Amino acid sequence: MCNQISESAQLGADVILGTGVVIEDDVVLGAAVAVGNNVTIYAGTAVGARTTIGNNAVVGKQPKLGRRSTAKRETLPALRIGEDCTIGVG
Repeated sequence: MCNQISESAQLGADVILGTGVVIEDDVVLGAAVAVGNNVTIYAGTAVGARTTIGNNAVVGKQPKLGRRSTAKRETLPALRIGEDCTIGVG
């Protein structure tokens, strides 16, 4: 399985990508970010330096509300993950 990286994504120095990684438009990965296997990073997400994202994680996806949900149906701002964070598997 190969990786799919948008041409508009910005990857910092020493980024490590696993297999099957999908990185959408306008994603920014800081220096020394480690991304596990089968990870999807949705458009506009920014990940700080030295952060680790575990296998099979999905980050930055907008929520999909059920038909009967009473939550506000507005688009949330893009996800921002700070430096030196760990996002677990799955």
